Amino acid sequence: MELSEEAYSTGIKFPAPLPSFSKVVSRALQQDAYQEWDQLLRECAVFYLPDLPEEEGRARQSYHNIGRTMYEAFPSIKSTGQNAWSHFNRCLSSKVRWERRVRKKKSGGQSRQRATGPLKGAKVKKTALPSVLDEESFTDHLVQLKAETCKGNKKDVNHMERLLKETYTKRQMIKDTKLSNSLNYC
Repeated sequence: MELSEEAYSTGIKFPAPLPSFSKVVSRALQQDAYQEWDQLLRECAVFYLPDLPEEEGRARQSYHNIGRTMYEAFPSIKSTGQNAWSHFNRCLSSKVRWERRVRKKKSGGQSRQRATGPLKGAKVKKTALPSVLDEESFTDHLVQLKAETCKGNKKDVNHMERLLKETYTKRQMIKDTKLSNSLNYC
């Protein structure tokens, strides 16, 4: 069943249309929906996603209507909570958010949210990763870093950040070796 343009602009009304489930999910819904819970949520998310409003108030009402309709049609989704379908709604909401992120990532587009990068016109300081430190310098940096860490409230955060940047490449190289034990702090 297709949802109308009106449903998109006002949210999903009760009773909500039901998706056409796969055979596996349909069988599970007749017995124990939790056998195929993830697949059930995925199919619901894909079905309802285009028509779910993103505004909290209308989205909340739409989820309520979907959950109530699903519970009345498939009592096996029952769980504890404010309503028998509350757990289903939380899981569906999470799956819808996940699906939106995946689709956004695939399209490479920015939806209504601002880009996470710097604002237009902002100056960005670009720093190259330092080359690998020799063993003596690296050990000296670790000693200084350990000393700064143990100072408590009197830490020089800028000094610590500089030390961490300068030792980054070497630390990545030895992360899984016995030398990583020398990074133990206080």
